[in-house]
Amino acid sequence: MKTILLAVFPLLFSGAAQALDATEMFSKCAVMKDDKQRLACYDNIRDAAVKEYQTAQQPLKGYAWMKFSDLKVDIKELNGKKVSIGALAQTMGDQLLIKSDELDMNPVFATYDKLPREDRKKLANGCQVILCKGVFYGTVRQLPLGVPGLVLDQVEWR
Repeated sequence: MKTILLAVFPLLFSGAAQALDATEMFSKCAVMKDDKQRLACYDNIRDAAVKEYQTAQQPLKGYAWMKFSDLKVDIKELNGKKVSIGALAQTMGDQLLIKSDELDMNPVFATYDKLPREDRKKLANGCQVILCKGVFYGTVRQLPLGVPGLVLDQVEWR
């Protein structure tokens, strides 16, 4: 049982598996008297956590995964391309800056009006001082500011 708990423990605290109610799930397993049933219960928790984690690691179909540094260098040649990147987001007024870290002085501008309301709300209210980490899916376009940037389609918060 210790081996199972050690294998599942890191997954339970990853961004992908936060939705799992680990306490309740482990409690149901812990009270089972039959050793085989209890082990099967723990195995099911592990399998569900691994599946959710693996699903979260796969980029959406149609979006090319890129390193953020590559996007910055090649952004002018990527017009019209769908890309996904792992980065930080910071809003300043109605501007969205995608950054590699808090001190990044060369951000990529993005628009987020196509995102679902809850994502727009998070960006508008929670990503000014403390930057928000996520995987950002969007299309490289010329933005209204006259610079190339991302038109975001979806965000997976981490």
